[in-house]
Amino acid sequence: MQTIPLCPITGLPATRRIQPISARLIIDLWRGAFGVATERQLAVIDHFGLWESPCGLAFFEPMLAGDEVFYVDLHRRGDFGTILDSPRHARAEFRRVAELVQPGEKVLDVGCGEATLAPYLAHATYVGLEPHPHATAAKSGIRSETI
Repeated sequence: MQTIPLCPITGLPATRRIQPISARLIIDLWRGAFGVATERQLAVIDHFGLWESPCGLAFFEPMLAGDEVFYVDLHRRGDFGTILDSPRHARAEFRRVAELVQPGEKVLDVGCGEATLAPYLAHATYVGLEPHPHATAAKSGIRSETI
């Protein structure tokens, strides 16, 4: 019997498993898209489940956070922010968030990286938190502070 994971946002059980995804595919996608090696962290996993929560969030189980080596490597590649910022590569989830957030609402983006979500939320109050010093939001109109 498969255990149904809890939504990382609401804590409610996922409503469905969208599909299983092989760890090998994810490893290859990270290497192909961003030139980042993830075998060190992902090789011990056979398959991930892609799940949908009651709030509409799609998430992977098991949930793994990248370690410091992963993020340093990712942000040293240089084109990471450019790829995500490119209008022709506009992230579907960013467009969807922009549709859901009402004018004047507040959004806290934890792990915001280079704050690539911010331009989609000009109609809201956006605050991004990023603990990794290698990711900076040095863009026009985005204040970046180290606390």
